[in-house]
Amino acid sequence: MFEFLRQFVGQIQANFQALPFAKKLAVGGIAVGTILGIILLIVWTNRIEYQPLYYNLSQEDAGMVVEELKEQKIPYRLSASGKTVMVPAGRVYDLRLDLASRGVPSGGGVGFEIFDRTDLGTTEFVQKLNYQRALQGELSRTINQFAEVEQSRVHITLPEKTLFLEDEQKPTASVVLKLRRKGGLKERQVQGIVHLVSGSVEGLLTENITIVDVDGNVLSAATSDEANLAGLTGSQQEFQNELEAGLEKRVQTMLERVVGKGSAIVRVTANLDFMQEEKTEEIYDPDSAVIRSEQRSDERAKGNAPVAQGIPGVESNLPETAGGAAQGVNISDVKKTNETMNYEINKVVKRIIQPTGTIKNLSVAVLLDGNYELTTGENGKEEYSYVPRTDEEINTYKTIVMRAVGYNAERGDQIEVSSVPFDSVRLTEEEKNVMMRDTLWKKIWNGVPYLVFLLVVALLVVLVFRPLVKWITRPGGEAALSGGTPSGRILGELKAEGPQGMLGAGTTVREQAARIASSDTKHFAELLSRWINEE
Repeated sequence: MFEFLRQFVGQIQANFQALPFAKKLAVGGIAVGTILGIILLIVWTNRIEYQPLYYNLSQEDAGMVVEELKEQKIPYRLSASGKTVMVPAGRVYDLRLDLASRGVPSGGGVGFEIFDRTDLGTTEFVQKLNYQRALQGELSRTINQFAEVEQSRVHITLPEKTLFLEDEQKPTASVVLKLRRKGGLKERQVQGIVHLVSGSVEGLLTENITIVDVDGNVLSAATSDEANLAGLTGSQQEFQNELEAGLEKRVQTMLERVVGKGSAIVRVTANLDFMQEEKTEEIYDPDSAVIRSEQRSDERAKGNAPVAQGIPGVESNLPETAGGAAQGVNISDVKKTNETMNYEINKVVKRIIQPTGTIKNLSVAVLLDGNYELTTGENGKEEYSYVPRTDEEINTYKTIVMRAVGYNAERGDQIEVSSVPFDSVRLTEEEKNVMMRDTLWKKIWNGVPYLVFLLVVALLVVLVFRPLVKWITRPGGEAALSGGTPSGRILGELKAEGPQGMLGAGTTVREQAARIASSDTKHFAELLSRWINEE
C-alpha cells in the first residue's frame, strides 16, 4: 500500500517537473486557490450562528446574564449597546429555561425573591424597606409586560401607621414609563395601570397615583374633578369614534359587495348623549294601608272587693270605730282591654340611573359611483362615458342603509345617498393590452442584468477556464519545441508513438506531414482524429 502511494506521488512529481514553467505556475495558482476555497468553506460551515437570548435588558440584568454565561463557559456576544445578549442558536431555549429557574433576568429590579434568604440580624426597618423594594420591583415587572412599555419604574411611599385615624396619611405612588413610541398608551391602558398599582398596595387610592413618561408628560394625574372630567371626555371621544367607524364599515362592506370594491364612500356622524342622570322616586299609595305595629293588653278580676262606707272624716278611720266603717261587697267579675294599632302607608322607592352614550341622532352620507359605458368618440377612439344611477337604484340603496344603521325618524336621523362620478381611470381593452405589454417589457428589462451576469459567467467558463484546464493537462514534448503549433504537435506525437524511421528528413513541416500520411495512413488518421477530439 505504501509502495503504491510512493509510486503515485513520485509519478505526480515527475509529471509536474516535466511541465513548462507557465503550466507549473498555473497549476500552483489553481492549487492555492483550491486550498483557500476549502479552508473558507470549512470556516464558514463551522462558524457559530448567534441568536438573541434577551432583548432590551437593563444594565443590572445584562450583567447577571453575562455572569451566568461565563460560569457555564458558554460563548456569547453583546449588541445594541449591551442591551441584547446573543448566544449560539441551538442553545437559546435551553438557556432561557435554565436562567429562568435561577431567577435571571430579574426584570430590572428586586422582587419578592429578596426574602428567599433570611437573616436573623435583620431589623424591622430593613424588613419594611425590603418589602417596599420588592413591591416596587414586582409592579415594575408587571407593567413591563405591556407591549407599548419598554421600561418602567415605580416609586411607592408607605407612611407610618398611627394610633389615631385623623393623623393617618394615605400612601402615594409615582410611575415613570419609557414607551416604545410616543402616544403608544391609550387612556384606558393608563387607567388600567393606575388601578393595577392601586389594587396592589393596601390603602392606596387611585387619586394618589401619578403616571408620567420619560419626557415629563403627565399621563394620569387624577387629583381633581377637572382631571376626571378631562379623562371622561377622552373616553367619550374614543367611544364616539369607534361607534362611527363601526357603522361606516358595516354599511360600506355591504354596499361594495353590490356596487363593486372602491365604488362606495360612507361617512357617519353620531350625536351621542353622555349626560349621566340618577333619579330616586318615592311613591306613596294611600289606598293600601299596611299594619306597622300592634299592641294589646287585657285585665280581669274575680271575688269580693272592699267598698268605703260610713261618715267621711277622721272618726271613721279611727281604730275604735273602724270595725263598722267598711263592709265587703261581692263583685263577681271585672274585665278591662286596651288595644293600640299603628298603620303605615304603602311606599315604593325607585333608584333610576340613565345610561350614558345613548344615540341622540345619526347623520349618514353615502356616495356611490355610477355606471360606465364604452363608446366611440369623435376621433374614433374608444372611451368610457359616465352614466349616473337611476332614482330607483338610489332609493333601494337608501332603504338598505337605513336598515343597516338602525334609522329612527323620531330621533331625527338623516340619510343621504348620491350618485357621483369618482375620479378614477378606466382603461379600454387596447389601453389594457398596451399597459400589459409595457409591464412585460419592464420585467424583461429588469431581468437583463441577471442574464448578462449569467452570460459573462458562461463565457468565462468556456473561453477562460476550459482552455486553461486543457492547456495544463495537454502533454508537452515536441509541441513545446515547435512553438505549440498543431502541426508540430502532430509531428511530436508521431515521433513518440510511430515506428523508427517514420519521419524522414524534410525541409518543412508540410513536407514531413505529407511523407507521414503516405507512409502510414491508418496511424496518421488515428492520431489526427484524437487530436481533433481533444481540441
